[in-house]
This record gives sequence, C-alpha cells and structure tokens, in this order.
Amino acid sequence: MKKRLVLPFFFSIAFGVLPAAAQDPEPVLGAPKADIRSVAVSDNHIYLGGDFSLLQPAGSCLVALDPDTGAVDPTFPVLSGRVFDMVPDGNGGFFAGGFFQAKAAGQIYHNLVHILPGGQLDPSWDAQIDPEATIFCLAFNGAKLFISGRNDNLNTMAQLTLQGKTFPGLAALEPKTGKLLPWTPGVKGMDIRCLLATPSRLYLGGSWNIFFKSGGPRGALVCLEATTGRPVPWTVRLDDDVFGLAFSGQRLFAGGHFTKVNGNERLGLATFDLPDGKLSNWIAKGYGGQTFFLAAGDRAVYAGYRSIRAFDVQTGELLPFQSDKKSEVDCVTVGENVVYSGGFYFGIAIPNLLSLDTKTGQSRPWDVLVPGTVRCILPLGKKVMVAGEFSGINGVKRNNLARMDPVTGQFTSWSPAHKGSLHTLAFFRQWALAGTSQGVECFDKETGVPGDWAPNLSPLQGLNWDVNSILVDNNFIYLAAYNSYAQKFILSAFKYENNQPQVKGAPNISKDPTWTITLDKWVESLASLNGRLYLAGPFSQVGDEKRPGLACVNSRGKVMDWRPAPDGEVHALIAGSNRLYVGGDFCRIAGQQHFNLAAFDERGNLTAWSSGVYGSVTALALKGKTLVAGGHFIYAGGNPLFNPESRPIPAEAIGSVPGYPNPPETRAYVIGGSVKITNPQIRLMLAGFDTETGDLLNFPNASYELPSYSKLECLAIWNDRVYASGTFKWPGELFMGLLQASLKDENKP
Repeated sequence: MKKRLVLPFFFSIAFGVLPAAAQDPEPVLGAPKADIRSVAVSDNHIYLGGDFSLLQPAGSCLVALDPDTGAVDPTFPVLSGRVFDMVPDGNGGFFAGGFFQAKAAGQIYHNLVHILPGGQLDPSWDAQIDPEATIFCLAFNGAKLFISGRNDNLNTMAQLTLQGKTFPGLAALEPKTGKLLPWTPGVKGMDIRCLLATPSRLYLGGSWNIFFKSGGPRGALVCLEATTGRPVPWTVRLDDDVFGLAFSGQRLFAGGHFTKVNGNERLGLATFDLPDGKLSNWIAKGYGGQTFFLAAGDRAVYAGYRSIRAFDVQTGELLPFQSDKKSEVDCVTVGENVVYSGGFYFGIAIPNLLSLDTKTGQSRPWDVLVPGTVRCILPLGKKVMVAGEFSGINGVKRNNLARMDPVTGQFTSWSPAHKGSLHTLAFFRQWALAGTSQGVECFDKETGVPGDWAPNLSPLQGLNWDVNSILVDNNFIYLAAYNSYAQKFILSAFKYENNQPQVKGAPNISKDPTWTITLDKWVESLASLNGRLYLAGPFSQVGDEKRPGLACVNSRGKVMDWRPAPDGEVHALIAGSNRLYVGGDFCRIAGQQHFNLAAFDERGNLTAWSSGVYGSVTALALKGKTLVAGGHFIYAGGNPLFNPESRPIPAEAIGSVPGYPNPPETRAYVIGGSVKITNPQIRLMLAGFDTETGDLLNFPNASYELPSYSKLECLAIWNDRVYASGTFKWPGELFMGLLQASLKDENKP
C-alpha cells in the first residue's frame, strides 16, 4: 500500500487571511484548467500568469450555502479532498463520506465525519476509516449508519477497512459514536452505487455483481434486513446497473442503465410497491435514456443523464420541467419548493450549481459557479450543503493574469486586458513585461494600463512569436521566442534608451533588437552573471556554434567559448552570490558527476558545490543563502557513489518507488551503470539547499503525493515563503494550482 503523508489543516477559506507559513507545503489556490506557468514577485505583490480564466483560493470540498442568496457560510469546517455522499443525522447535523481529511481538536479524521447542527466537526465521533479507503454511499435509518466503500478506487472485489477490520465493502456504525456495530451483511463482492434505508430494510443498488454469501442469485438491486443484515427474500432481475434510489410515498424508485426488469421493459426508470417490493405498472412516458441521478418529491420524480427530466409520481407523465441553463448535471436533490442540481465544471460561462423551480425548471434567484464537480447536495434547515470534487467556490475571474497580496491572500483588482496565454513574466521599472503566445505585452504594475512597447522580433517578419522567456539585466531586456509552425527559434536583446525623453505610457525600450541569435531549438531559461548571459534548453546549436543544452553569450551577442556539455537537458538557471546554479536532467556536466544540480563561478568554472537531486529539476529560486529546487523527484541529498557509465535518471525509475520509503543503503537507479546513494531524504517536488555548503535543508516536510504525471512550472520567493506552481496531488486528487512552503529550517534558530 502506498504511504499517505499527513496533510495538515491549513487551507484558507474564500479570501480570508492566509495562515502563518507552515513547515509543510500548503495549497494557496487551484482550479480546473488553471495552468499557472509563471509566478513572479514585485513590490510586495505576487503576479501570476498562465492559461486560466478562474482562480480559486484553496478551500473546502464541502460548503454550506444560504438557500435564498447562495452565500457561503465561512464558519463550516474545511474538508480537503472529495466528498461523495451526505445524509442527515436526524438532529440537525449530518454525516459526510468520501476521500478527504479534516481536523478537529488537533486530531486528523479520514473519509467519514459527523458535522454537528451548529456546523462544527464532531471531535468525539471517529469511525477510524482507513486513510486509503473511499466512502461512496451512506444511508441512515435512525438506529444505524450504513456505509459502503472500498480500500482503493478500482472496480475490484470491494474490501473496506475500518477500526482495524476489513469487510466486503459494507458496514453499519453506531450513529452517536461511529463505533462499528456487530452487523453482518449477507452480500459480498459489491460495486455499490447507492444505499437507501428504512427502519427495517436496507436497499442496495449497483452493478450486476452484488451477490449473496449464501450463493443466491446475483443482482443490481437487493434488499437486506436492517437489523441483522440477512437478505430479504426479494428477487429483482435487471439487465444492467442501478445508479439511483429514491422513496416517494409507498414506492421505491430505481434508476440506471437497465432496459428490462423481471422481463418487463423499463427504460432506465422503474418503481416498486412497498412493502412487498412488487414491480409496479408505472412507466416514465417518453423516457428512453439512462439514469445517472435520481430524486423524488411528493409530486414529481427527477431523473436523467446530463440533463433533468421530471415525471408525475402517480401517472409517469412527462412534466413541463426545463432548465434554462446548459449545465451538465451529475446530482439532483429536492428541497422545499426547490430542486437543486449540481454538475460538471466546463468554464466560467456555465454555472454548475443551480436552484430551480420545481414546476418549470427555471432558475431561482441564484446559481453558483463551482470550480469542480458537484457530487451531492443536502438541504438541511436554513442551509444547503454542497459537496464534491472541488476546493472552495466563488473564485476570481481573470484572463491569464492576476495579482495577489501575499499577506491577506486576496486578489487585487489588477486585471489587464491582453491577448493569448502567458508563458513568462518579468519586471522593468514600473512595467510588467508578459511573454505570451502572441509576442510581448507590457502593463503598468499598479494600474494594469497597457504600455506602448511592441518589440520587433526580427529577422523573421510576419510570424506569430511565442515569447517563453524574458530576462531584465540592468538596461537590457532579453527575449527568447519561437514559432512552432515555422520551427524558428531566436534570442534577442533590447536596450533601454535612457538618453531619450520619457514617453508617457511607454517603457522607453528600443523596438528594434540590438542583436538577435538563431537557435535550432527553444530556450527554456535565462540568467545573467558578471555581464554575461547564460541560456539553457534542448538546443544544440546557438548561432554558428555547437552548444548542446547550455551556452553563454556576451553583451554584444557573441557566443562565448564555454562548453559545459551536460549529458542531459538543462531546464532551469538562476544567478546569485557570484554563482550560476544549473538544474535539469543530467548526471555529468563540465566533465564531472553532478546529479541534476550544479554551480558555476562567475568565470564559468564548475565549482565543488554539490547537492544531489534524484529526478528532474525544472525550476530554481534563490534567497540569501538558500537555494530552492523544484521538479519531479522524490529524493534529495545523500551521498552518491558515482560510476563512470552513469546516465540521467529516468523519471519512471524514480516514480515507481513504492510508498516513498527511504531507500536501502545501495540502490541502482540508472540505465547503463550503477549509482549507489546512501542516506537520501524524501523531498517531494521541492528541496532547499545551503548555497555555501550544498547541505540539504530541513524544509519542506512534504504533505502531498507525487503524481505519476506532475509538472512543477516555476518558483518564486516572497519573504520567508516559496511559491510553486504546477500539477500536484492533494490528497489523492490531481489539481493545477499554487503551493506555498516556509523557508525556515526547523532545525535552525
């Protein structure tokens, strides 16, 4: 089983004040499709650029809304992860199940919690669910809380572990304490999709592989005695899965993929008379689709796939219920004179949490944009509980550029209008320079007003240039650009014309380059040290010179005779303290062994400074005597024993390490040779080093998982925090966004 590292309780709600910097990395913001490619600091603000339309400050996957206004109640506890189901506890509170973490009274709770009527997490209630388990369905009948789930997210023979015991995916808990009850269900091998309980019965809907321990018939809809767990002698034969169950009066409604029930045609919807469970003659008129969600009221049943249809509960007639929104629905719930629907996030133009009129389906006074998938909705008293796969709601709309106050965590009103997605950001005097998919744009750092500077990226006119790297060095601005269609790659220098009169609304930078160099591939990173420009990327040719991966150019654009020749790619450069730090995918550079991280002095000579990072380094940041490296790696530090045949460490070799254990004293990581590493430390995607000694620092203590696909885009430092943008897994779910971590070494005063 893969090790889960503890996730601390430090998410910030909406736009509240960010918590004090912690030893562990913590999410700052994230949203689906929020590709943050550049993070830069200037004048006590953090600037973000990339490809996004919505930024969501990190919050909870369960929120409480005002049913009249849709406003969020910020006092509710924060659950980090995913919630799949909620049921009321009969006393004004409720239970929530899923794959998440929460904290109360210093204690971490996993995947199943009890929320009290006042909105507080119940610290005395702990079902002790295995941290790797997921709870998918809940049902409550007043005496027992029934739960179903499994220890992984695979459609295998379900096993659920809680309180040190393992069950076949189904268990019953004492509702006041969460303690396991001696209740033995008479079914096994389940893939349960829904539960529904009465004082005497528990109904289970799911896939065809629900079958009885006694060897009875399989089925997608079965019934158990609520008191004993024994099967009720009720046989329902369906030809496919059941996804939803609901009561209305003395009827049980079932919805799913099926087309026949007990040999009778029922296209996705069927009803059974209670208590005998006999299939009724009720048929949904004009309905021939699949049912993924289902809810029933006194007069209507609401069902569908992606969109909602309403039928009379007595006659089955199709009702004139038609939502005026184009939201794709995943769940529906009936409240008091209102139908709530939640669904998928497809962009800022389509709200995916709606309150609808029960008769017409038209929107009521509010609808809400949730940056993620809404999985369940529970009207309860004067609140509406909304939960699913998201991290907060009420995000900020921005067009690929945003500015954040790091003290408060709030976004400022700075929102320049510009074209294209953004690759990189740099600052020149009062101007923010943005490298985009359509060239360079500049904006006033305070007002966001565009500046009049459109550099001429010669020598090739008429091409649409992507500017992917910008470096400001005294009076020079260096731009690296490419045109993927024409396969052209250039590096140009532009000079600040300080001898010219100031022009209002312009940064007074020359529009024509001082010099331009062509390359055979793009430039990933730029840095300047001692009057020289260093460039890194997958190129092998710079101008007329062969320079694989790493090159140096003087202020006149001449390629210098500097040939470190790394044996892999270099992705990141940063200069400081009379040193140039280099990060990438290499084992050998300048003729010496260095694992993915090395330092050169101001003359370009490789130094003895050495710190191993065992995986790809894609970004670097520097403050004082601290160098921060980010990328796709698990281990850093330690003492490598080199082999002359060593090759760059393949990412799959690192990513396949089970459970992130400290490796044995010797471990072969590479192809073509053997490298033995003693005493490396776990550092997931972020590691800090002393710039003088190369020692690995004791931050951050990683609290997220390294996904098989991850991409750390960039790093920036503000005060004692480092900010990292990229793709992370938190907890168990991929998200694109921004992390922050403290630079303080817990072992140093």
